[in-house]
Amino acid sequence: MNKITLAGALAVVVIFSAGSGSAWARPKGAQFLETENLQDEATLNKFVSEMVDDGKAKNFGKIKKVIIPTYYLEFRTVSSGKALTKGLKDVSVNATVTYANPDKAVMEEIAAAGLADLKTKLAAAGYEVVDAGDIKALEQYKNLSLMPSGTIGESTAQPIGWSKFKAMFATAGGEPTYTVIPGETNWSMKSAYTSYALDGALWKAAGGEDVGIVRSRMLIDFVTFVAESGKSKTGDYESMANDGWSNYAKISAIPRIQIWLPSLCVTRTYVFFRGTTGGDNMGCVNVKPEIQLSSKMGPADLGTLVDTNGAWNFTANNAKYKEAVIEQVKITNTLLVGKAKTFIK
Repeated sequence: MNKITLAGALAVVVIFSAGSGSAWARPKGAQFLETENLQDEATLNKFVSEMVDDGKAKNFGKIKKVIIPTYYLEFRTVSSGKALTKGLKDVSVNATVTYANPDKAVMEEIAAAGLADLKTKLAAAGYEVVDAGDIKALEQYKNLSLMPSGTIGESTAQPIGWSKFKAMFATAGGEPTYTVIPGETNWSMKSAYTSYALDGALWKAAGGEDVGIVRSRMLIDFVTFVAESGKSKTGDYESMANDGWSNYAKISAIPRIQIWLPSLCVTRTYVFFRGTTGGDNMGCVNVKPEIQLSSKMGPADLGTLVDTNGAWNFTANNAKYKEAVIEQVKITNTLLVGKAKTFIK
């Protein structure tokens, strides 16, 4: 067994740091934020302004109470990368890494910490956080299309042409989850309307007006890929067409916690018509899609990455993995709630 060579690859990753003169210019790629980066309010507001987008998020400013009826995190268990050079002869190199020892209990503990932190931050922003109560006791619950915690399936973020992305979906407390937002796993119009029925019941029971049903979504990866491509001298002038130059592509993999596509969405009102419930006035805040929130905890702490005859496996130090993920989930919550509260008048 040979460990995948990581030396040198770290230098290729772009680092975003507060205080850098050029750091605020359209941040993209890996952003190595730490908790202390967000302690100063002015600095936090700058990060929020530059890194978080919104769609109809004004709905966050029109509610006073929030309910989070279901909360899950998506943990990638198989991740892929590609390096490609186009020329007279295209060169493509692919890499797929499998998380060898995902621990459902660890991931549920991460989800529990993320949910508790989200509730705390929403309360600090000025919202009254209402407990959803025992949703299993509601009549609408029996009709839901549920996804048990610990389920492994296709990742919700699947680049076109790839099939090698898998994920485990884990929830706080191990409770099953259900889907409402397009892009969530198992989403369909039927599942959405069934889910709206339960959320609408919670909304009505809490008073309806001024109540928002809130959902969080984020995807957590365990590895980042660094692609390199270009031309190199062949030395033997094997082809007059390329004048002794040859295309090359290579890729390195680095154990690294990264959070992709995080969003926080609110549904502010529900419409009830002839036995059907529909959500209305939805608004979302999201970290910009070209940004990945990344942990500074390096490969030596997170675990080992090993190539066994072309099969790449990551074996995590799950205690360190848990620590790094919880920090990044909390940072993500800080950014998303920071954006949502800018709409409160």
